[in-house]
Amino acid sequence: MIQDNGIDLLLSGWARNGDTVMFYNYWAIPSPNAQELIHLEYALPDEPGYGSFANLFIDEIKDIAVAVSPVRIRPTRRHNGHLYLRAAYRVRLHNFNEFQALLEQELVSFAFANGWELGDMYLGLTGSSTTMTQMWIIPESQSLSSVQKLSRACWQAVADGPPDCVVLEPTPADPVLGSQPLPVNGKQDVIDYLNKGTAPINATQRIAVGQ
Repeated sequence: MIQDNGIDLLLSGWARNGDTVMFYNYWAIPSPNAQELIHLEYALPDEPGYGSFANLFIDEIKDIAVAVSPVRIRPTRRHNGHLYLRAAYRVRLHNFNEFQALLEQELVSFAFANGWELGDMYLGLTGSSTTMTQMWIIPESQSLSSVQKLSRACWQAVADGPPDCVVLEPTPADPVLGSQPLPVNGKQDVIDYLNKGTAPINATQRIAVGQ
């Protein structure tokens, strides 16, 4: 329903916390003024199916962020046995350029040393002004050790403390790792969108659903 209104799903993961499931959905807003997001907010309440789904929400947080990764490891195929690692950093404004420089210098070698992909970094335009979030694709075998591995990344030296990390399973609808069949060229369209030279503005949506 959301994609029918002009906003593409880039990544989608979930994690269980007790009797609550947390969803993290990354949506691409094609317009830099986020006008499509406003139109969507008006259109969704008229969708009966979405209303039934929304009745399950405990809360919903929507943040707008821009992709700021200087480099990335492109996901080349759908991976069985892989997960997402989401890391939220606190980076003061005067350290932003150094943080970016360290990312550009070390991200590729760090990723290949650990067998990771993606590494996309997002700077929040809403919410906390010092928050940057990073998304990795990691092997399922590293679900317990990934946070420790990430702590060795050199760019953490200029962040305010260690990042808040959560390991996410891809949802069935995730266009990169999910199990839901995609329309012809659907996956490649999303990957090509992610790999454009200039990053789109992205909306991060977190949904808590009671079980």
